[in-house]
Amino acid sequence: MLIPTYVYWYILCIAIMRMLTSLLGRNTKFAVGPVVILSLLTAYFVPGDTVWRLLSMGRVILLFPMFVAGYYVNEDFLEKLRRKRRLCALGLPLGVLLEILALHFGNIPITWATHDQPMSVMECIWKYFFMVCAVIFFIGLAGLVPNKEGRLSRWGRNSIIVYLCHPFVVIIVCWLIRMSGIEGDVVLLVALLISALMITELLSGEWFMHIYNKVFNKIAGKQGLLRKP
Repeated sequence: MLIPTYVYWYILCIAIMRMLTSLLGRNTKFAVGPVVILSLLTAYFVPGDTVWRLLSMGRVILLFPMFVAGYYVNEDFLEKLRRKRRLCALGLPLGVLLEILALHFGNIPITWATHDQPMSVMECIWKYFFMVCAVIFFIGLAGLVPNKEGRLSRWGRNSIIVYLCHPFVVIIVCWLIRMSGIEGDVVLLVALLISALMITELLSGEWFMHIYNKVFNKIAGKQGLLRKP
């Protein structure tokens, strides 16, 4: 019970990080450095996965800097990015290229993502490197995306619920295809794609967002989790 699996680690991880930002308040940004140092020390002194998997703390420690970076992004920052579209266009291929080069020269095996806990200090450093590459890519993407509302702009607004429901949808679709007697990977992939689009569209609707925010704000308000640092 203390080692969450499947998609539940994600929900627990987000909840813990939101509580940390609420407790730290304006000091949240200053906690990034100590958290990175803590991850390196833990990887050095406590090898293995027991400590890292307990209550998803390994993921909390590793992803906390990225969470804080996203937490402080606001519309003013995005507007500045949109004024530098050439630089953003450079960031898209740069982030991917850095990752490809790291994998090509064998600096780290591609299977690094099969486990969340770093087995060594160097692997921990490489995990942060890949996160930085991802940030470079998405900063470039954010600066190039048109600043207007559209059908696709609301997709993923309830990403936690969408992420939670998708694995169950995959299981149901696979079962239905097996029961129908249809064989072939192409049919399965097409069915999964269509079902993913449908569930994302459904759970990104205004009605669901209203219910989700109403329930979450009521819970978070009582716990003091809505206070922005």
